[in-house]
Amino acid sequence: MVGPLSFPRLENIPLVPLCVGSLPIDWVRQSGIEDHRPLFQSGDLVTLPYFRWDRSPHYKDDEGRDRAKGVWSHQQGFKKPLAHVVERLDLLGWTLACCEIESLASLSTPDTKKAKADFDKLKGALCVANPNDIAVSDGGDPLIDVFKPLGLHTILPQGTSVHSRSYGRIENISTATALHLLALNPHFRAQPVLWRVAYDENWQEGQEHNPLDADDRFLIITEGTSDAAIIKHALNLLRGHIADFFTFVDMERYPFPGAGNLRNFFKGLNSISISNNLIILFDNDTEGAYQYKICLEERNLLQNIRILKLPDSKFFSQFPTVGPFGSQRADINGSAAAIECYLDVGASAEVRWTAYNNNMNQYQGELIKKQHYSRQFLDQKNRVNDYDYSRIESVVDMIISECVKMREAERVKALHRLYPGADLKFKDAILQPDARAIVRRARPG
Repeated sequence: MVGPLSFPRLENIPLVPLCVGSLPIDWVRQSGIEDHRPLFQSGDLVTLPYFRWDRSPHYKDDEGRDRAKGVWSHQQGFKKPLAHVVERLDLLGWTLACCEIESLASLSTPDTKKAKADFDKLKGALCVANPNDIAVSDGGDPLIDVFKPLGLHTILPQGTSVHSRSYGRIENISTATALHLLALNPHFRAQPVLWRVAYDENWQEGQEHNPLDADDRFLIITEGTSDAAIIKHALNLLRGHIADFFTFVDMERYPFPGAGNLRNFFKGLNSISISNNLIILFDNDTEGAYQYKICLEERNLLQNIRILKLPDSKFFSQFPTVGPFGSQRADINGSAAAIECYLDVGASAEVRWTAYNNNMNQYQGELIKKQHYSRQFLDQKNRVNDYDYSRIESVVDMIISECVKMREAERVKALHRLYPGADLKFKDAILQPDARAIVRRARPG
């Protein structure tokens, strides 16, 4: 989604390089091919069937005219489930809400109601479309095969023919928008997104594929090495299709761990106006909650920094503890819930109360045998069937959600700059959490 991409052998790339299943999404244009590399990872490189027309004549038709021959071949390309692709779009700032803003603003029409009606028509049609009804035949006309059955040819710009190749897709409907709208359709969510541009001259199988720029990534800074190791492993294990968006500070080389030092580190980064997208993550214990509260009061907080604390959990409301008053169950939210507590610790786990915090008027607690639970999790190469990932998933999802909000806000500002005269008042009505949640339902795998 970052502009045209030029390849030396353009004739070997099919007319429709990007598809969802057999449904064409993006067409070859004279300016080149849109760069969709950020939507894919190294593991998505596979061998795909390619169809193209051979330019050299192979036979004469009944009227004696030269005709090209359709040729099938197998070359390298990218393949990823649509449900995973839209989550990558979200982290790039192209949420469903931003796609709607861009689509309506780019229509450049004073009739906002008409633009919204056309967009809703497109959205409604794609949400209920059946892939079997709109599949494109080999060498067929994608515009006719796709838009005619859905009645979408009626929203093309006035005076534009549905046959026009110059409109390789419906004008003003971006690839990101098409992918998001299709992801709302249960018929399409399980379909793969195929990008047929990766052949031998550009990528070899097993070659590292790093499509994300530094501006696309998020730097997560935690209180210590165990926090970073567990969250990084959780992202790779549970959300591997977007794990490459996140990097971590090497806490092994940072000599000042702990919540207080994390606060000081954050204040220093905020004061120098660091440009990276940052997540500052505190533990959900007494010291973490105290430092988190102080950081939230920081003035002139940069828009590219998010201050977070590990989320509360009902599981912690009656947790076994041992301390000065003996053994008893207590609510450890905000007093002892460090990152290890979010792993599958079982029913026998206990927290030991240690130092008293005068600022919070409560004890600080620590999970007993926390290294054991940490190793048990970090040793996992794949999901374990009887392991409870619910709490660590809540941590991962909280981080992802905040990162999406951060990028969404950046994208809205960019759209205002791109369309300074457009009526973007409707943005407040559609930038709602459910717009992001809709496309996260039922992740495959």
